[in-house]
Amino acid sequence: MAKDTQIQKYDEEMAKLALEAAKQEAKTGGGNFISTRNAQFKIDGQPVPGNQLAVVIVDSVICNTLYEDDFNPDSPAVPLCYAYGRDEDEMGPHDDAKDPYGNKALVGEEEHFEEAAEEGTNCSACPHNKFGTARKGRGKRCKNGRRIAINPAGNMSKDGKFEAFRDAAQFEKAPIKLLNVPPSSIVGYANFVKQVVNGLGVPPLQVFARMWIEPGDNAYKVCFEALEKAPDNLQAVLLKRMREARGVIEVPFVERVETPKKDKGGSKKARKY
Repeated sequence: MAKDTQIQKYDEEMAKLALEAAKQEAKTGGGNFISTRNAQFKIDGQPVPGNQLAVVIVDSVICNTLYEDDFNPDSPAVPLCYAYGRDEDEMGPHDDAKDPYGNKALVGEEEHFEEAAEEGTNCSACPHNKFGTARKGRGKRCKNGRRIAINPAGNMSKDGKFEAFRDAAQFEKAPIKLLNVPPSSIVGYANFVKQVVNGLGVPPLQVFARMWIEPGDNAYKVCFEALEKAPDNLQAVLLKRMREARGVIEVPFVERVETPKKDKGGSKKARKY
């Protein structure tokens, strides 16, 4: 019995070290993201067959982003300021934000932001995080988004049938992917979470879900649907994946460079986005 207890302590310590190591290297590569550019899911640069995913959403955070120019999901830039958290009253600019509160780039640009925000101001009190401050419309200049961490849960057939992984090891070994939920999809994601919690009485962590993209005239939407509850024998594995996700979900925004492509003349051009 004492030996089992000691082994458990070792396992807990190793898990803690693993999270620390993951967090330490989180900035490298800018995270393992799923792209939704041009209304197409892409993983590691490859289009997802059928443009739909079967997943478990193992974690999520609020992600506030303030851009100098209008946000374009098909050509994303690094925000001036951004923040992660689970309670907006406790959120503030990330340590790696290049221009906290937009104090350098945006002071005096608009009526609502004549003076720089004081250091230490949280997101809920930031002048950009108020309705009526957007350049267009009545929205906010700072966009309140979500970043989710997903664990593959199986496969979706072309006709929409779901086939879950049969082996718990498949859930445990599959790489966790991150996805920035577009502003146009936030309400849909919130409704999905409410339906899961209120309808099934469980958190998203305990549900197999389908994700797909619906194109639109102005903006595409990432959509979410609960498929079925995850079996009880996966609870320990999914809790472990959640802890792993929490070590990397707040990876900083970094400027990315597309892989150079040859044009018709044979030259290569790299484009930042």
